[in-house]
Amino acid sequence: MINGMAKETSSLEIVTLVVAILGVLLALASLVWQAATFVLSGSRVRLLLRQGALKRMAGGTVRISGPLQPTASDCEVMRSQGFEEPVLIVEVRNRGRMAVSVEDIAAVSEDGWGFKRAEDPENPSLPHRLEPGAKQAWHVELAVFQALVDKDRKPRKAWMTVELGTGRVMRTKQSTLVSPSATPDAS
Repeated sequence: MINGMAKETSSLEIVTLVVAILGVLLALASLVWQAATFVLSGSRVRLLLRQGALKRMAGGTVRISGPLQPTASDCEVMRSQGFEEPVLIVEVRNRGRMAVSVEDIAAVSEDGWGFKRAEDPENPSLPHRLEPGAKQAWHVELAVFQALVDKDRKPRKAWMTVELGTGRVMRTKQSTLVSPSATPDAS
């Protein structure tokens, strides 16, 4: 109202308002797209924990993976096929658009113990370059971990950790429970 009189809105002002609103919406859409592109442009690493066993032969080593919490019959089937050394396996998958370097792999417990076997000939060498869309698996033998659990008879959860070239250390979301062996260690 100007001087007690209502002002009429012209069609040019309506067009200007519509163009301004469309400009703001386009700017917001562009900002969201830039943020999404930034997040998706790097490496996106996913980890999967598995349990398995090794079978060492003259011609090389074979690794089998099974369920994360194998039953006694699963373990017996693996042993009957010659897979005697239980291992934790981590599968590392790069779902991003850029390569990533895997620097270190370790099995860790909830109370801070960590185990790795440096330069294991059956594992891919570290550091390892993981290209976009690629996956690779590494294992750590459970023998040392099992000896610790058997020594104090305290079950422990175990995870695998992966250190990337960026310095970021990732831990598997899944864990496995390592229980004391049925027969206590005599030492």
